[in-house]
Amino acid sequence: MFDIVATHSRVVDDPPPQVVFESFGDNALMLSARCHLDSLENRMGVVTEFNREIYRRLGELGIVIAFPQRDIHFDADKPIRIALDKPSD
Repeated sequence: MFDIVATHSRVVDDPPPQVVFESFGDNALMLSARCHLDSLENRMGVVTEFNREIYRRLGELGIVIAFPQRDIHFDADKPIRIALDKPSD
């Protein structure tokens, strides 16, 4: 993460970027990258670039992000009809 943030063309060197381990989350380690940009213009675009590059590099390393799964249990006396219908035009 540090390399991605520190080498981005919009990130300034002073103050230097930081990557911090903030906390333990639900099935997660919460990390944050903090840096200063040369301008706040297009800040969200830069954040998107960071996230895409982090995701790409994790994939290159064989690290898969596990998303939580939920099981739904229905208590019913009779079978429940489940159908997928096409949207009407």
